[in-house]
Amino acid sequence: MQNLKIHGLTSASPLYPTIEHYIAQTTKESKDNNLDTDYKNMLATCHGNDKKDPDNKHCDSSRGSAPFKYLNPLDKSCEQVLGYSPDGSIICMDETNKSDIEDDIDLLNLNFQTLKDNRKSVIIGIKKVIQFKRNKLKSKWNKEKFKKDELAKYTTLSNGVYKPFVQVIIYELEKL
Repeated sequence: MQNLKIHGLTSASPLYPTIEHYIAQTTKESKDNNLDTDYKNMLATCHGNDKKDPDNKHCDSSRGSAPFKYLNPLDKSCEQVLGYSPDGSIICMDETNKSDIEDDIDLLNLNFQTLKDNRKSVIIGIKKVIQFKRNKLKSKWNKEKFKKDELAKYTTLSNGVYKPFVQVIIYELEKL
């Protein structure tokens, strides 16, 4: 469930995720290449608000079968082109492919207000943890050790899933 760290940005229940196909099942490419049953074309994702608030869907619920222009949650490098602003918005970090990446962000409705608010809370929280540790340790503060320890903690699966919004935490820690 690597994509829960990259794409879903929130954790789905490991028992009841939604299965999203990177190349939509309805496409000719998928049908011609049997991609509808190819695990390398599948992602476990959250439900994208489809049940709680059908008018404000995000992730695969928002995307439907529209193709991605650039982002590929199955490719770890996807993480490198996305960043987070202090208000919790997902932002493009790649000027070369900015238009396509921003279109994909919009396609997935990743800057839906609830997601932004949740990411903003995570950003505030990890900044408080950093500040607390820095103040507590004072002259013994070792930024690199702290960063290494925190990254190890947050990049380790817990019961088969990552913590909600873990990529936001990783992004903030990498900025140290």
